[in-house]
Amino acid sequence: MVMALITGCTTYKTQMGSQATSFYDNQTLDTTSIVYSVFLTGNAANQLNDGATPSLSNFKKRVGVASKNSTVLFLGDNIFPLHGFGENRTKAEEKISKQLELTHNFKGKVFFLPGEMDWKNGIPGILAQEDFITNYKKKTGQLIPPKACGLEFISLSDDMELVAIDSQWFKEDWDNHPEINKGCSIKTREQLIEELDNHLLENQEKTILLALHHPLVSNGVYGGQYSLKQQLYPFDNAVPLPIAGSFVNLFRKASGYNTDDIQNIRYSEMANQIKSIVQKYNHVVVVSGHEQNLQYISKDGIQQIISGSGANFTAARAVNPKDFSYGGYCFAVFGFFLNGGSSFFFFFTFY
Repeated sequence: MVMALITGCTTYKTQMGSQATSFYDNQTLDTTSIVYSVFLTGNAANQLNDGATPSLSNFKKRVGVASKNSTVLFLGDNIFPLHGFGENRTKAEEKISKQLELTHNFKGKVFFLPGEMDWKNGIPGILAQEDFITNYKKKTGQLIPPKACGLEFISLSDDMELVAIDSQWFKEDWDNHPEINKGCSIKTREQLIEELDNHLLENQEKTILLALHHPLVSNGVYGGQYSLKQQLYPFDNAVPLPIAGSFVNLFRKASGYNTDDIQNIRYSEMANQIKSIVQKYNHVVVVSGHEQNLQYISKDGIQQIISGSGANFTAARAVNPKDFSYGGYCFAVFGFFLNGGSSFFFFFTFY
């Protein structure tokens, strides 16, 4: 009897779908027509030595010469691998400070989103991080949404708007946070979805950048795509588990037991509700971190950019024709420009 197990794997190399070749070609576009730029990076706190990766060094140079018509957006897990802002306050402040220092010469706006690691100390940890960012050397950095609330609308220009959702707020078990939504205008998840729908409808003439830490779609590990190494070492240990490791990952994907995976019931409920709203409009681009890689996915009416390998990286896979993925150090630049009255975007990667 012969049994074969066939599985597809993600890689650390650049992968592009059959319709995605233009993402390299677009680096030759005439950038003089750009009216607004957004620099995206996530997981930017270095786990190993807190030194600047090649990606973050390049990031600092790029934002240092950017115009005031631009925004830097840190996409969450700002103190990784610390569990909350209160676990080691001195170390947490050091990690945030080093990210803020990347924007020392930046003329535009600076925003941070919270991720699951930032929520490990609950609302007090989120509020403490918000306070530190706001008051850091009188800079203009902000943690959004403020006050550990779920939703925030921010005008970036006459033609572009940032909509920030705290996806971990959405995923949290609110029974563990008796004072959640204190001081917030939105008190329920249902109200957030309704407000989001109304806002996108009312602002159809603008390009909307919908930012949340957890992506709505992903071709990385949290989306159920595993590299060969992850198949052999599903528990990140030193003991390889050939074949058995693939079954462990298959169970993980099928069961959704990992709360950080899209297949998890709480995560999928959040993603599906937001997707159902975004799919109704063609002027929305979703940007996220969470995955420690770079991906662009255009599928089922969702345009998703994942830029999460500021200081750490994992493998990713290009699954669909328009997909782009890269598993190394990288960040994304979102450019908004006008052409014949229409608006569209492009992004670059650096590694």
